[in-house]
Amino acid sequence: MIQLPIFTFAQSNLDDDEPNRQIVSWGLFGGPSLSGYTSGPNDTLYSKPSVGLDVAAYLAYHISDRWHLQLATALNLERIGISSPVNGNRMLTTFGLDIFLPLMYRLPTADGTWLIGAGPYCHFVFGSDVNQGLNPYHHRVSVDPVTGKPRFALCDFNSGVDIIAGYEFRSGWMLRLDGKIGFTDLLNYEAAGYLLPYKITVSLGYCFDN
Repeated sequence: MIQLPIFTFAQSNLDDDEPNRQIVSWGLFGGPSLSGYTSGPNDTLYSKPSVGLDVAAYLAYHISDRWHLQLATALNLERIGISSPVNGNRMLTTFGLDIFLPLMYRLPTADGTWLIGAGPYCHFVFGSDVNQGLNPYHHRVSVDPVTGKPRFALCDFNSGVDIIAGYEFRSGWMLRLDGKIGFTDLLNYEAAGYLLPYKITVSLGYCFDN
């Protein structure tokens, strides 16, 4: 994993003269999101950018004063516009969970701290509001020849990278911008194109024990 050498470098730069430095902190953040899919040529299923809402919590391990490793989870609600030649245009509301593990670099200023980070994420879809005939997460397109389980039009799991920029005030309040780029093709059947997810989230949060 790309974070391992960075983690080792950060840990080797600990301030030995600060034996009482804080080890962990935690916080909450949330805000609106803009999400959608990038589709490849000759694809039969695509979407327009749609709005949603994320609510998240994180736990940060302080490798050093400037390097923090976060473990964060976010519940999200997304309203996605799906288009296909078969079923036309329709809105799909999904409920999901994000788990991400960014390595954060902190750059102190006079009034607070700039935050820059990146790391892997995974996303799970565990609910939606469209009946099974129109919902691409439940529309069966084939059967797995090995397990015999049905294959649906869209995968309910994807993963990729989360890129983060933000600012944390001395009071503990923070502003945060997350950009998630998915590397998992969501099309769960043989197709000429591809469908990759993306999401941008603007959050207001608070860091406890900062």
